[in-house]
Amino acid sequence: KKKEVLREKDKLLKDIEKIKSTPDFMNVEALRRDLFEAEIKLNMIIDNETQGIITRARAQWTEKGERSTKYFFGLEKSNSKKKSIMKLLDNNNRELYEQDEISMHVVEFYRKLFRTRNGCKESMKEYIATSNTECLNDEIKERLDGEFSIDEMDSV
Repeated sequence: KKKEVLREKDKLLKDIEKIKSTPDFMNVEALRRDLFEAEIKLNMIIDNETQGIITRARAQWTEKGERSTKYFFGLEKSNSKKKSIMKLLDNNNRELYEQDEISMHVVEFYRKLFRTRNGCKESMKEYIATSNTECLNDEIKERLDGEFSIDEMDSV
């Protein structure tokens, strides 16, 4: 089958060359059609050959890749160690080495950091009450709470 494909490819190449060597071949409808058909057939053969090469290359990569897979797994393991926290000081300056202890401490640290505290709310209320800020009068409050006018929307 491979020899047949090679013969067909050679024949198409010769046919294309023969048509192109004919003077004024672009003005003859039959020659243009034959050239077009021959080029399409040749492109199909070349596409099939290319696909075969790609398929074989993948197969070779898979066979050769077994050694590389070990390398990449090792690389991944090494990178994960670099990203891990190996030692951490807790609030009492005690060193934590176990991953479970480190994870629990980190979770608890951020839980405390981001939880809502009533003391924080009280501090904000106190700040607002003691700050020297102007309050809105009733007329301005009413205008801000009212509907938008067409003119206001057009001006934006």
